[in-house]
Amino acid sequence: MKNLFTIIFCLLFFSLQAQDDYYYNGSEKIQIKKSDNSFISFNKPTQTMAKGFKNVKTFSSKGFTILEDKESEVSAKDFKTQKQNQISPAFLLNKESNFKMFPTKTIRVKLKPNINTEDITKLFQKNDILKIEKKYGILRVHIEDINKILEIANEIYESGLAEFSIPDFYIPMELNQINDPLFSQQFQMHNTGQSIDGVSGVNNIDCNAYEAWNLTLGNNITVAVFDQGLENHEDFGSRLIGGYTPATNGNGTPEVNNATHGMNCAGVIGASDDNLGLRGVAPNVNLLSVNIFANGTTSGDIADGIQWAINNGADVLSNSWSYANAPCNFTNVDIENAIQNAITNGRNGNGAVIVFSSGNTGGCVNYPARNSNVISVGAVDNRGNLFNYSSRGPELDLVAPSGETNYLGNIRTTDRMGSAGRTSGNYENNFGGTSASCPVVSGVAALVLSVNPSLTQQEVRNILINTATDMGPNGFENNFGFGRVNALAAVEEAISNALLSGNNYICNFNSTFSLSQVPNGSTVNWSVSSNLQIISSSNSSATVKAINSTVKGNGFVRATVGARIITKNVWVGKPEAVTNLSHVSTFGCTMGEINVDSGGGANQYEWIISGGTIVIPSVNSSSYTGQGVIFVDPIDGPYGFTVKVRAKNICGSTSWYTKHIPTNCSSGGGGGGGATPLVNSIVLDDNIVIFPNPSSSYVFVNLNSLTNDNKEFDFQIRLLDVNGRVVFEDKTNRIFEQIDTSVFKNGFYVLTLSNGKEVVTKKLIIKH
Repeated sequence: MKNLFTIIFCLLFFSLQAQDDYYYNGSEKIQIKKSDNSFISFNKPTQTMAKGFKNVKTFSSKGFTILEDKESEVSAKDFKTQKQNQISPAFLLNKESNFKMFPTKTIRVKLKPNINTEDITKLFQKNDILKIEKKYGILRVHIEDINKILEIANEIYESGLAEFSIPDFYIPMELNQINDPLFSQQFQMHNTGQSIDGVSGVNNIDCNAYEAWNLTLGNNITVAVFDQGLENHEDFGSRLIGGYTPATNGNGTPEVNNATHGMNCAGVIGASDDNLGLRGVAPNVNLLSVNIFANGTTSGDIADGIQWAINNGADVLSNSWSYANAPCNFTNVDIENAIQNAITNGRNGNGAVIVFSSGNTGGCVNYPARNSNVISVGAVDNRGNLFNYSSRGPELDLVAPSGETNYLGNIRTTDRMGSAGRTSGNYENNFGGTSASCPVVSGVAALVLSVNPSLTQQEVRNILINTATDMGPNGFENNFGFGRVNALAAVEEAISNALLSGNNYICNFNSTFSLSQVPNGSTVNWSVSSNLQIISSSNSSATVKAINSTVKGNGFVRATVGARIITKNVWVGKPEAVTNLSHVSTFGCTMGEINVDSGGGANQYEWIISGGTIVIPSVNSSSYTGQGVIFVDPIDGPYGFTVKVRAKNICGSTSWYTKHIPTNCSSGGGGGGGATPLVNSIVLDDNIVIFPNPSSSYVFVNLNSLTNDNKEFDFQIRLLDVNGRVVFEDKTNRIFEQIDTSVFKNGFYVLTLSNGKEVVTKKLIIKH
C-alpha cells in the first residue's frame, strides 16, 4: 500500500520528476532538479495534507503555501479530493543540496531596447498569461498555471526579446546573526582593552569611530537597512524617514513581535548622539527601512526594494542577510540587475554604496555578498581574531569587530521599544555575527560620504579598502580581506581627497598643492615633512619641493585650518633602488615569473633581458617599461639569461640592478608552457589563472585548463567595469591571452571567461 501511495504521489506531483529542467539566469542556462519532499502550493492545503510536512508556511498576501520536508505519508485520497493541480516541487541545483528555490506564478523580464510588452504576449496563447505589469523597468509576467513557469520563462528568453527572463523564486533567507547572552560594552567603537565577560580585549581593536567623531557624525547621508523592518525608537530621534515592504506594499515596519534584527542593525549604524542609550557609528544619518522578511518575499521583491531605496535617496544600502544554504556559485540575475542599477544610477549617477555581511557559515562568502559590486564584510573579535563563523574567500573585502558565544561578548545595540522587542527594555545586549560587523562598515561609508558627498561609490570602496588596518599577512588575503575598517583613516582620506590636491611624487622642482573649501576669515598654516621645503604659500595653495636632489623617502604636505588638519602623503625624490629579484631558483625551458623587490617610491620599472624574451606583457621583446613583474621565456640552451632592471618615477631612475638567472635546459623546450609556479596569481576553478592581480599595466590569462570537445572553439573573455559596461571583449583559441589594463581607470573589475559550457567570473583589481 505504501508503494502504491508513492506512485500516486509522484504522479500527482509531476510525472517528469526524474527529468532535469532548466531556467536562464541571464544568458546562463541553469540545470535544476525537482525536489521530492518540498513544494509550493497555490491551492490551500487541508490540515491532513499539512501534517505530512515538517514545515508549513502560508503567505496569504502572496497566495501560496510552502510545504517543506515531507516526513510522513499523506492519504492519496486526500490529494485527489483537493485537486492539487496548482502545486510545484521546489527546484534544486543538485539532489544533495539543502538550497531550495520555490517558483511562483510570476516571471521577471527585462526587455531588450525597442521591444514592447505586446511582443511578449504574441508568443503565448490567451490563457497562458493573466496580466503583465511594469515597474522599475522590469516586467512582471503573471501566469495562470504554475506547471508552465519554466516553459514560459524560457520561451521568453529564447525568443531573443529579453535581456533576462527568470522565474520570481521564493528562496528562504537567513539573518547573519548569532544570538548569545553577552556583555554590552561597545568595544567595536572604542576598544580600550576593557574586560568583556572576563576576557580582556586588545586596545584599539575597533573601527576607530570614536576618533572619527571629531570630524563628522554622518550628517545629510541616508542609509537604507534591508532587514526585518524598522520603527521609531527613542535613540533614533526623527531620523527614520521612510520605509517599504516590497512583498506586501507595506511601510517597512516589523510585522511580528521579536522581529528585532533590523532594529539591531540600525542601532549599530546610527543610534543618536543624545546622551541616551548608546551611539551608532554614524549617529546623525537618516534611516530608511526596507523590510525584506515579510511573508513570502521573493528575489523579485528584493530587487524592487533596492530600486525603491535608490528612488528614495539612499546613499548606502546595508544588508545583514544572505540566502540560506546557497551554493558558492549561485547568483540571481534579477538581484544582480538591481545591484548594477544601484551602483550605476544611485546618488544621481555617483552610485550607491552597497554593503553585505559575508555570512556565518565559516565557508565561502554567501550570496549576494559574493557580488563583485558590493562590499563584503567578515567579523573579528575584540582581540583581532577572525571568528570561526565568519565566511571568507577572495570575494571578502573587509572585516569589522563583532561578538560571538560564551566568552568574548556581543554587541550592544537598539531593540524594539518595550515588549515588542526581544528583551523587555529598549536595548539589546546580545547582538553578534557578521550581521553586526556589516552595519559597522555601512556606518563608516556614511561618515566618508558626509565629508565628501561627490565621491563615486567606487571611490568610497577604494578609500575603505586603502585605509583599512591590515590584519594577518601583509596585503589582501581570504580571511581578513584588505583588513579591519578604519573610520578615522577613511574619513581623513575622504577629506584630503576633497580638500587637498597635488602630485603624489615631489622632486627637486616646484610642485603646487591646492586647498579648497577654506572658510571665510580662516588662516591656513602649511607644513611639510623634513625632506621637503615650502617655496611659497597662501590660504588656498602652497608650492613645495624636495630639500635637495638626493633626498628620497616618504613625506607629507599638511594644511592646518583652525582645529582641522588635512594631510596628503607623498613620495619625495627618486625611488629606492631594486635590491633583489624574486624568481624560481632554476627556470627550466618554460616561461617563469620574475618579480622586483624594491624599497618603494617607484611607479614603473624598466627591464632589459639578454638570453631570453619578455613574453608578458611585451610579447617577444627583450625590453619593457611598466610594472614590477614580468614573465620571461628563456632562449634554448644551458647558459641561462641576464636580467637588468631599474626603478623609475617622475623624479628620475635608480641605477641598474643586474642578475644572471641559470636555466636547467640542455636543448629544445622554450616556448612558454607556463609550468613554473606563478607568484601573485589567483586560481580560478582549480587551474585557470589570471596574473598579476592587482594589475597596473596588463593582466595575463592562462586558458590551458578550459578544455572543450570542439578544439576549434574560441574562448570568450570579457572585462566589465563596476557599472557593468564591457570594456574589453575578445575570443581566442590561444593558451595565453594578454589584456592591456593600462588604459583602464583604477578600481574593481569583473573578468569572465567562457568555453561554451561553463563561465568563470572573478574580481580583478586595477591599480596604477
